[in-house]
Amino acid sequence: MLRGLLTLVICLIPVPVLPGYFNCSVIYDEFEHLMNKQFLMEPDRFVSTMNQRLSKSEYESLQKGRFLLYEESADMGIAVFRTDENLSGKLLFRWSDPLADGESHLVIELAVILSRVEDGYGPRRIGPFRIKPGYGLDLDTGKYDSRLGQFPEAESERISVDVRHGIDPGTGEGTFEAANSALLYFPVESMCSEISQ
Repeated sequence: MLRGLLTLVICLIPVPVLPGYFNCSVIYDEFEHLMNKQFLMEPDRFVSTMNQRLSKSEYESLQKGRFLLYEESADMGIAVFRTDENLSGKLLFRWSDPLADGESHLVIELAVILSRVEDGYGPRRIGPFRIKPGYGLDLDTGKYDSRLGQFPEAESERISVDVRHGIDPGTGEGTFEAANSALLYFPVESMCSEISQ
């Protein structure tokens, strides 16, 4: 009787989810199949993340080629976000090759925004977006804003951007940054244990 009661008590104790130990033998793309619901609310509970800002060199060393993704997305980075309108989602991104002027653009290939993240209700897929240095993007509406406070403008013309392609003043390197009250999380390890080595 005591042994049965002890077994019951042990079974009822909550056990935290350990990151990096998902069975990916039947998963073809962790962005599509694993990074949902609870992951979008607390990504740093499942994997290590960098928050709010990622430089181009950090993307190259910490994200590029690290995730189990479909072949056409294999070298892309991943970000999980919460917009200033409190919508949650995830996106795939990369930097373009330098153009004629020597600048690389931040390219958001796909963003998935959920109306209700707890149960995955109302997914909306938007993109691609090409963001020049100094420009921002409102993920709620898909509208760009190039001003980012550089010029005075009428209040009715202002766009509250969620993310921006910044330039680090010290290094001149491109950065992918959260703006205003939005949140950005950049996973730096795969959810699939065989990939995260």
